[in-house]
Amino acid sequence: MGQRLPKPIICIIGPTASGKSRLVLELCRKGVFYRPEIISMDSAQIYKNIDIATAKPNKLEQKEFKHHLIDICDPSESYSVNKFIEDTVKIITNIKKRKGTPIIVGGAMMYFNRFINGIHSVPSIPNQIRCEILKEGKEKGWPFLHNKLKKVDCDLAAKISPYDAQRVQRGLEVWAHTGKPLTHWINLGKSTKENSKPSFLLKTIALTPKDKNILHKDISIRFNIMIKEGLIGEVLKLKERGDLSPQFPSIRIVGVKQTWEYLESKSNKEDLLFKGIVATRQLAKRQLTWIRTFKNVKRVDSSEIDLNQIISICKSSV
Repeated sequence: MGQRLPKPIICIIGPTASGKSRLVLELCRKGVFYRPEIISMDSAQIYKNIDIATAKPNKLEQKEFKHHLIDICDPSESYSVNKFIEDTVKIITNIKKRKGTPIIVGGAMMYFNRFINGIHSVPSIPNQIRCEILKEGKEKGWPFLHNKLKKVDCDLAAKISPYDAQRVQRGLEVWAHTGKPLTHWINLGKSTKENSKPSFLLKTIALTPKDKNILHKDISIRFNIMIKEGLIGEVLKLKERGDLSPQFPSIRIVGVKQTWEYLESKSNKEDLLFKGIVATRQLAKRQLTWIRTFKNVKRVDSSEIDLNQIISICKSSV
């Protein structure tokens, strides 16, 4: 007899408001998985005291089934892709030792991309450097910083828009901390990337809408609910701490960022709703763009989820 292949790990990905968390909880409740434990692949849910803005599973849901990588960082802290992979590998290994079933769910596509394709060997960047670059970008504009990037990493600068704040920032912070361009680290990582890939077999289900208008409607409904549930008060508490600013990754979370700006400008609530919904749609668009690049993914219409179909996918062999 041939050697039995290891059981694949179910991974459910999709854009924001597509119903990922709701689906995984329903699957767990129906007993699809033996002793399930849920691993959150979400770069926002890692933060403590940011519950409404991140649509975090509530305390009862977290108690019903064990969740990992939720509430692990203070909003003043940063969390890297490399740390996510390191933590996830440890968690999966420990769940398997307990004879449980790990399930990965989330929409942090950069995390997922690195998890399946391997990580770059870029050293972690001190938060002070990151904050200084973000401050300069806000004061002088990202096209100005893009011109600076051209001088230290022309290959990277040629690939990205002068308005791509996140990638311009990344290129400059790596240069500022290491004295070497990000392109250098990426090329260095290519030679060792196969060794950096986690050795787990994945079965990935992507919730993607056939009709984006339905997703846009769901985003609008959800952001309105967030406002009613106390999003403004949640961000106000963060602001009142006194040690946080828009330069921190936690304050750049979609929903938090727009609410922070609303509190500073004292604009009307309708303006907050509009900006929050637009920013969430843009986030969903970026997530869908990522999903289209992934191979070996089973795509399911998020607007008409057939639970029996999902159960069949989860139970089927590789």
